Amino acid sequence: MNRTKDPVGKVTFVTSCWERDWRQILINPIYLSKLQMAHHMYEFVETVLIINNVSSKHEVKHYADLKVREG
Repeated sequence: MNRTKDPVGKVTFVTSCWERDWRQILINPIYLSKLQMAHHMYEFVETVLIINNVSSKHEVKHYADLKVREG
C-alpha cells in the first residue's frame, strides 16, 4: 500500500487495551505495526495507547515502557 501524509494535518493512531488484550498489543512484536497500523493509508506521526482495567498494573507498565523505548 502506498502511504501518504494526511493532506489536512497530522494523523495520530489511537487504540486502547484492557486485561484481555494488553499482552497481544504490548508483547506481540508485529501486532500494532504490521497487523493494525500498516493497513492504513496515512503515515502516523504518533501512536497513543490507552490502557485501562488491568489486574497487574506493574507488569503492564513494564511492557508499555519497553514498547515506548522501541519507538
